Amino acid sequence: MLNKGHEADSLVYNNLIKRFLHLENLEKAVELFDELKERCLVYDGVVNSTFVDWFFNRGKEKEVMRSYKSLLDRQFRMAPTTCNVLLEVLLKYGKKKEAWDLFDQMLDNHTPPNFQAVNSETFNIMVNECFKLGKCDEVLATFKKVGTKVNSKPFSMDVAGYNNIIARTLIDAYLKVERVDDVLKIFSRMVELGLRVVACLGIKVFDELIENGKAVDCAQILKKMGEKDPKPDASFYDAVIRGPCDEGALDPSRDLLEEMVRYGIGVPPALQQFVIEVFGEAGGGDEIQRILYTNRWGESQQQFKPRITEQHHPVVVITQYDWITPMIFYSLM
Repeated sequence: MLNKGHEADSLVYNNLIKRFLHLENLEKAVELFDELKERCLVYDGVVNSTFVDWFFNRGKEKEVMRSYKSLLDRQFRMAPTTCNVLLEVLLKYGKKKEAWDLFDQMLDNHTPPNFQAVNSETFNIMVNECFKLGKCDEVLATFKKVGTKVNSKPFSMDVAGYNNIIARTLIDAYLKVERVDDVLKIFSRMVELGLRVVACLGIKVFDELIENGKAVDCAQILKKMGEKDPKPDASFYDAVIRGPCDEGALDPSRDLLEEMVRYGIGVPPALQQFVIEVFGEAGGGDEIQRILYTNRWGESQQQFKPRITEQHHPVVVITQYDWITPMIFYSLM
């Protein structure tokens, strides 16, 4: 690429660096990063996000902050997608102050049409953090926050962003007054619209609904979530599969278990033990064993042997969703 006179592409370099970091070859990854900084005319900071996440995963906090500080010192004008990754990484590893400082900096740099430093996902990340911490009084302030620089401008929020905060606010309010049917309605609508459901919210709502006799409804909602990307993680399935089983409705739980296997979502050992015992008592032990020991291509793992002449390739399904109109605010109710 470089020999042909093309400009160094940070995304291409980032993919290479990720692979070397995965192989624990930090020296080569740093070498490529240095090469990128020399050749890239406009660097967007995406590689720093990769290094920050890698260092955090290995408990190297000093290296994390050194890499992050070097990025800030260069004062790059980073695209929202890059900064959003940094926000999520910082929040994930407990660097709350740094995340909020970065958010403020992004707002300061938001000067459309010259430069767009934030997008709706930026606000969703920070609003969801407020909900996660139980700081509901700060949600609206965060949602409407604007940069402090003279030329900073407010972000024009899209419909998806408004829907996210409205749905979450309504769910929180209905939970407090125990209006379970309304919680079920709003949560189901939120999933249908493809709004992001973070684990802390989803599991909390599922637990409340299951405790109030809505386990089968929860199974149907989780099934809808599984039809879209990104897929729910194992914690969602763990929370929901147990509910219908406790109510004696084994079919929905079996369907969700099959879904986990089909999507390649690992079944936690505790959940495996639970379903084996429950279905075993109901005479369905053999069926559950078959599901648990079948891979995503429908082949038994106990009999599965690697093939030399054939290769399995993951299938990527791209789903196009209808545009969400402003009228959805009324349809939530």
